[in-house]
Amino acid sequence: MGAALISEGVRNVTLTSYAGSLRARGFTPDEILRSLQETNRAQCDPPLPDIEVRNVAKSAAKWKPYPTVRRDRREFSKGCFDPRAAVCGFDAADIVAKDISLRLKRRHKLLFGLLRDFYGPLGCHPAQNTLAEGLLTTRQQIGRNILRLVRAGLIQVEAGAYTAPGGNYPCNSYHFPKHRLFREHFRASIPNGFSEIQENMQQFSEGEKKSDWHFP
Repeated sequence: MGAALISEGVRNVTLTSYAGSLRARGFTPDEILRSLQETNRAQCDPPLPDIEVRNVAKSAAKWKPYPTVRRDRREFSKGCFDPRAAVCGFDAADIVAKDISLRLKRRHKLLFGLLRDFYGPLGCHPAQNTLAEGLLTTRQQIGRNILRLVRAGLIQVEAGAYTAPGGNYPCNSYHFPKHRLFREHFRASIPNGFSEIQENMQQFSEGEKKSDWHFP
């Protein structure tokens, strides 16, 4: 995580989101706890009690880690992109958090950020119960928040199961469209390489040109 301070009121949600991203990348429970404790000491203002940090780590340890496999490869829907900042070159969650044009509420923006954090090497497939636990809300509220993000054009939802070590899991897949909010950031990133997205576009959408990209 970056060096910015995490203020009171969003500490638990932020650490839970961070824990989810670590678990999605295959971090062990002990590694997650150490990372959360270090982040809590260095960035939370004021730091959370250690028992709360341990509870966040304990919850994250129950989630299914990546890699996951869906039909033996990552699904990369046409008109969508990989929202990881290291790939796309910008922080999509931060852009959404600061936006007022879509009239999203804080809970919608937090969910978008959590979904982005769950995006792993083979896509984004968190269960709604996992999302609800991460944001300290109900599964029903998560469903309503997902619908709001879909209506805003920020995510697409693909129903169906994915396969991971241990079995099949009936979780949706979440895709991230190239929304108009990100248009200028895409344009700024493309001259600097944008290599992984270009590779994905070539692999999964041969013949598609950048002029065909759709911004809702």
